[in-house]
Amino acid sequence: MLYLGRLWHGKGLDILPEAWFKVRHIAEKHDWLLVIAGPDYGGYKQVLERKIMDHDLNGSILLTGPVYGDIKDSLMAASTAYVLPSHGEGFSMALLEAVAAKRPAVFTNKCNFTELENCGGGWEVKDTVDGLVEIFRSLLEENDEVFLKAGLAGWKYCREMYSLEAVSNQLIKMYRKAIELY
Repeated sequence: MLYLGRLWHGKGLDILPEAWFKVRHIAEKHDWLLVIAGPDYGGYKQVLERKIMDHDLNGSILLTGPVYGDIKDSLMAASTAYVLPSHGEGFSMALLEAVAAKRPAVFTNKCNFTELENCGGGWEVKDTVDGLVEIFRSLLEENDEVFLKAGLAGWKYCREMYSLEAVSNQLIKMYRKAIELY
């Protein structure tokens, strides 16, 4: 499981370690590792490291720091799923990056991307420890086929809605309508 973004409580990193702690026995049974990658924001890395140590998660959570370019792409490609436990998002580029890499996503209702769950490309949960624990318990027992299918569904949906061609067509329609009104 991969989180890739700023290390900050607003991205849900205040609840992610506790949720992982509650499912650690399932994760370890199935060789799952939670990778948290990204740059420190406002000194939150130190808080996150403390949470990992306090929950004795050093062997179950890997905190990498920032990753860019080919390393970032490789990390995304090596992951089974992406997680964004955010407490608030406008339009998450991180979720779109995960979907572009054909990775299904676990994300909170505060990410405002319900259509990703509706198309089968991910799982939307409440932005709480219990919300994450519930979906993690379910997903950690799943086989690769579930993740491959969800990753492909999300990729197809986002390609139809957010590709350069799709957005260009939407803009053309909007401008034509504006011209008709004036």
